[in-house]
Amino acid sequence: MNKLKTKEIVLSGVLIILGVCLIIYADKVTSALSIMIGVALIVMGLINAVSYFKETKSSASLILGTVEMAIGIFLIVKSSFLKEFISFIIGVYILLSSISKLVEAIDIQKETGISQKRSILLSAVGMGIAILCGIGKLIVPDMFLKLIGLLILLYGVINIVNLFILNKNKKENNLVEVREVKVIEEKTDKKSDLQK
Repeated sequence: MNKLKTKEIVLSGVLIILGVCLIIYADKVTSALSIMIGVALIVMGLINAVSYFKETKSSASLILGTVEMAIGIFLIVKSSFLKEFISFIIGVYILLSSISKLVEAIDIQKETGISQKRSILLSAVGMGIAILCGIGKLIVPDMFLKLIGLLILLYGVINIVNLFILNKNKKENNLVEVREVKVIEEKTDKKSDLQK
């Protein structure tokens, strides 16, 4: 599995842990959470910045790394900000991630012709979770952070399952392509044998 998928699995694991913590310790978690997310963003930003200088030379890595570090520092300094906007921040992340998985599933389906209904459905569920994160405070104000914790936990699990489904489908597509190449090579070999 490539580095991006590994990063997503680790991030999903962090979301699962965060979800459980929000469900159990909703009131105590927000300022600690702000600091933890800030640190995590700074670390991810540093990884992207180092990746720019060592490997990719892609300006996207440097820009993403810089933005992640800036947001991380802001969240550490202004930990009260997160309590007010946690649902929006997490909702946006989940929405963008779900859209990314949806696009990837559709691309795999176009390339292979293999149905991606499960991945498309999981992506749609992720988008629904993102919407609930955004309006959750209006629906259940007293239990808001616990609801967000439950939604984050659910999304973390869904994201990991979806990553494995997409990875499996890509591997199957590569096997099909290898088989097709072998069949073409065999036909070419037979034609060249007949011509001799």
